[in-house]
Amino acid sequence: MQHSNNEDTRTIMANICSRFIEIGIAFLVISTLVYYGSTHLEAITMIELTIVLMILLWGIEMAIRGDFVFRRTPLDIIILLFCAYSVVSAILFSKYAHASREALSLLLCFSALYFIVVNHIRSRKQLLRLLVIILLVGFVQAFSHLMQNATGLLHASTGDMLNVGNHFAGYMVIIIPLAVAMSFVVRDIGKRVLLMFASVVMAAAMTFSLVTGAILAFLLSLVFIALLFAGAESLRKRALVPGVIALCLIFMVLWFGHDSIFD
Repeated sequence: MQHSNNEDTRTIMANICSRFIEIGIAFLVISTLVYYGSTHLEAITMIELTIVLMILLWGIEMAIRGDFVFRRTPLDIIILLFCAYSVVSAILFSKYAHASREALSLLLCFSALYFIVVNHIRSRKQLLRLLVIILLVGFVQAFSHLMQNATGLLHASTGDMLNVGNHFAGYMVIIIPLAVAMSFVVRDIGKRVLLMFASVVMAAAMTFSLVTGAILAFLLSLVFIALLFAGAESLRKRALVPGVIALCLIFMVLWFGHDSIFD
C-alpha cells in the first residue's frame, strides 16, 4: 500500500513538471510578440533562461519517473551536427568572439527547445492547445495591425509588438497555413468559419506589412495548397478555399486602401 502511494506521488510530481514545461512553451510563443519580436537583449535573456528552466524540469521529470525517454526524429542528427559545427566554429574560427558566443547560446537554446517540444507535445489535445495559442496570438497581432492601418496610425505596419515589419510578415507567413490547415481538419462549421476568417485577417495584415517577399511567399503557398487539393479527387472541391481566401484578402486590401502597398 505504501509503495502504491509513493508511485502515485511520483507520477503526480512528474506530471506537474510536464505541465509546467507545456506552460513554458506557451509562454515563449506569447512572449516572442510581447517583447517586440524578442530582438532586445533582455528579451533574449528571458527566453534563454526560460528554456534552461524547462531543461531542468525535464531532467527532474525523467529522474522522478526513473526512465530516460527521448523521442527520435529525422532531424535529430542534422540539428546535433549543426550545433557541434557551430560550437567548434565559434570557439576556434570566429573573428568576432563576443557576437559568436551570444549567437551560439541562442542556437543551443532553440535546439534544446526543439527537443523539449518534440518530447512533451505528444497528444492530439496538447498539439491543438498549442496551435490555438499560436493562432490566437497571431490573430490579435494581425487585428491590431489592421485597426492601426484603418485609423492612419500605422504606416508600413511596424506594429505594437513586433517592431520590425520583416519579423511580423515572417510570423504571419508561418502561421497562416496552420489556420488554413486546421479549417480543413475541424468538422464544426462555426469553427471552420472562424479559422477562415482568422486566415483572411492575418493575410490582410501581412499584406500591409509591405514585405514583398512575404506577400509573394503567401500567394505561392495558396497556389501550392490549391494544387494539392486539386490533385486529390476527394479534396478537389476544397481547392476553392485558397481561392476564396485570396479573393477576401484582395477585398480587404481594397477596403482599407492599397496606395501604400503599390507605392
